[in-house]
Amino acid sequence: MGNEVLDTAKFFWDVVKDGLKVQGKTVSVLPKGSTMMDLQGWQGPTSYSEFYEQLSAIFGEKIADFTLTASWMYNGEYIGNFKVIADGTVELLSSLDVSVSTDEAYRRDSDGVVQLPYAIQLTFRNITGGTQNTTLSSIATGDGGGMSVG
Repeated sequence: MGNEVLDTAKFFWDVVKDGLKVQGKTVSVLPKGSTMMDLQGWQGPTSYSEFYEQLSAIFGEKIADFTLTASWMYNGEYIGNFKVIADGTVELLSSLDVSVSTDEAYRRDSDGVVQLPYAIQLTFRNITGGTQNTTLSSIATGDGGGMSVG
């Protein structure tokens, strides 16, 4: 733990595009040049969910209702197979695009556990209400924890 160089994880990928789920991408944060099989003690997957809903401006009813779930393996220090799954519904005349970006991973000062910041970008379109962009920012950690940061 500590001195090796991490494969940083700066990526961007689509989860839902034009209302259709896209084949998901996975990201791992490990020592540079290693694979998950090189390390022991993997647990999980663990998950952390965010929720998104959009109400009709005219009728006040839900026209989009999604659960966005990040999941990953962890071994007390590193992160393996991080991915985000979107599941929900969007009413007719509306669409929702979901994409994910990860920032550079880093070690937590207190104990050296790897932290992976990520953002889920949502673009909601409705024929009567225009376009609305929302970003949900969170962190996945190598000890199995997850938290929203804004």
